[in-house]
Amino acid sequence: MQVVADHLGQGGAALIATHIDLDLPQARVLDLTPFRARPGAPVARPSGFNEAFG
Repeated sequence: MQVVADHLGQGGAALIATHIDLDLPQARVLDLTPFRARPGAPVARPSGFNEAFG
């Protein structure tokens, strides 16, 4: 994790999805709970949407 810490220290950014503590004291949690899919909610399909990647 030192590489990530060095990168952040130089002004870089990292987006890491994990369930373990990576021991990065400057890390912040990005809680996506408010954007959770709701059963029965309409799904917007942009033009050119490819179902294979949906």
